[in-house]
Amino acid sequence: MLGIHLTEEQRHEILEGFYDLEKAFAFLQKQASHPELTLATTGTTSSGKSTLANFLIGESILPSAVQEMSAGLVKITHSDKRRLTIPQTQGATWETGTWENLSASDVRDRLEATMNAFRVEEEKNKNIEPVLFDVEWPIRLAERKKELGLPEGTQFTILDLPGLKAVNDERNGPVIRANIAKAFCLVAYNAEETDKVKQKTLLN
Repeated sequence: MLGIHLTEEQRHEILEGFYDLEKAFAFLQKQASHPELTLATTGTTSSGKSTLANFLIGESILPSAVQEMSAGLVKITHSDKRRLTIPQTQGATWETGTWENLSASDVRDRLEATMNAFRVEEEKNKNIEPVLFDVEWPIRLAERKKELGLPEGTQFTILDLPGLKAVNDERNGPVIRANIAKAFCLVAYNAEETDKVKQKTLLN
């Protein structure tokens, strides 16, 4: 009976509303069956966060050393492929592009060489854009969804964020803050730092 009193324009608006609702419901269904789980490793410099990320991945594809190796953001997305992409960023002097069918050591060596090149350029230009790494790789945790009680379609991503050098770190701080809100964060901390106030400030 309601339809009798509606104009053609009103009927059209209601129909569009139904279509929008149908699309939103389909999106929610897809999200429920294919949720995204993003884990981020961060912490103070030389605290072992890249070693922690390698453990989660299941292979040592990230450089780890006594000196701080992180420069910029390394994003590892679960995939059957073994692919590395280094996009062109402002001020980049290192090789950029996409490499396929790499071994773990191939990825690690290229990341380390690029990070070293970035630090050299950063000494000359403090405004250089942080380097980005996009890695597609079989993540160990993603292959154990059933054991973790996660839906089979769960999408896994690991973010290895740069180390925080100090409370007022103007280089890595913004990169960390821009990404931690999107992820479940695992924070590695140097146990030799015993100043409780500094610990709390850095974690905050």
